[in-house]
Amino acid sequence: MTALLTEAERLAAALGPLSLSHVHRRIMAEGGQHPRRRAGSGTEFWQYRPLAPGEARGRVDWRRSARSDDLFVREREREEPGRLLLFADGSGSMRFRSSEALAEKGEAATLLLTALAMAARQGDEHVRVAGRPDARALPDLHAALLTSVFSVPETGALRAGDTIIWASDFLDSDDLATVTALARRGVTGVMLHIADPVEADFPFSGHVRFTRAEIGDPEADIGRAEALSDTYAKAWQEHQDRLGTMAADNGWALIRHRTDADPAVTLSAIARHLMSEAG
Repeated sequence: MTALLTEAERLAAALGPLSLSHVHRRIMAEGGQHPRRRAGSGTEFWQYRPLAPGEARGRVDWRRSARSDDLFVREREREEPGRLLLFADGSGSMRFRSSEALAEKGEAATLLLTALAMAARQGDEHVRVAGRPDARALPDLHAALLTSVFSVPETGALRAGDTIIWASDFLDSDDLATVTALARRGVTGVMLHIADPVEADFPFSGHVRFTRAEIGDPEADIGRAEALSDTYAKAWQEHQDRLGTMAADNGWALIRHRTDADPAVTLSAIARHLMSEAG
């Protein structure tokens, strides 16, 4: 077991079992259910079928049966419960760290999501990695989070009633469109914004040269950093405001995490939000 997985286990144990069944029931009550085309315990009518031999007559729908010589049962459509899906941005910018004493942004994201998955599994929740339905066992789930190379989740399999925790620095231009598309589909979510402290604080002085974080990014010799301090602070605040607006407009939550912060505090904030969704 890797050190990161061991730390996730410690964090999950401290958090305790996380059960979201009440959240899923509320989502279904608001119209977010995802019916399966087969009989089950849902609320929507599906079909009438003949009463089976040996089946209790108390199940007979007498109104429908009165129109025939046979006895019929009214069946409801099965509803599939919502799931908790996880996604960690695997793009190049998430491999950044400003100090050897800090985790990379991607490592911080993976730690938080793995711990959340462990706590949710303890609460008997259905947990998956978005786009990786085969990752079910915890080691596989952890590996799928850690090895992602995509900046946005594959959305095809997500459905109404699902909840996704999306950990990213949200620097990709497709982020807004993806969040909006998922929200319109009835998917709820948490945007978990991961930042390195130097991104937030811009503590540079003197002559600074920035190297590229991803293929295709330009390198920049910005000269004296003090001259750009105010401009950078304004741009960073605009990024924060954009994320806040993105979350609010789509009914999602925005939770921020710096890689120099205690992950237990951030994990508790995510859990509190998910539990508060019960209203």
